[in-house]
Amino acid sequence: MGTKINGGRASSPVECKLEQDKMKTISLALISVLACIFLLIAAAQSRPAADLIITNAKVWTVDKSNPTAQAVAVLGDHIVAVGSNSDVNNWRGASTRVIDAEGKLLLPGFNDSHVHFVNGGLALDAVQLNDATSPEECARRIGERAKQTPKAEWIMGATGMKPSGLPPSCRRKN
Repeated sequence: MGTKINGGRASSPVECKLEQDKMKTISLALISVLACIFLLIAAAQSRPAADLIITNAKVWTVDKSNPTAQAVAVLGDHIVAVGSNSDVNNWRGASTRVIDAEGKLLLPGFNDSHVHFVNGGLALDAVQLNDATSPEECARRIGERAKQTPKAEWIMGATGMKPSGLPPSCRRKN
């Protein structure tokens, strides 16, 4: 009395209760795992589609740990994914424009500012005068550079592409 047969062996009511609790725990764990999987799938599907995807490219990422990639996804004016063709393809939607780069080099986020390299390099080493606010400020900056410059070497001032020489803020008014 109070004993059940379980797979050919007798078990007590306490053992039956433990077995039921174990089954409930396993069932709850399984339901929790399934719920998490469904939530992850729903979250992945709720991501907006990219406006533009460029595939089959030689992407230079400027990331030392992952220097190259195959594809880029753009949403609005932001790069939202850089990686393999299959990774980036997850951003594809019905209205996504897809460009096959056919193995060409892609430099994401690179803007050409049209610099003449020799003049641009010289300007980087020059005394920066473009943002000076007064003739005294220009003189102070040039004086600081003169202290660091060996005798008989030129001191150059970066004034941009102005043919008149010094920026207006550096000129004394008579």
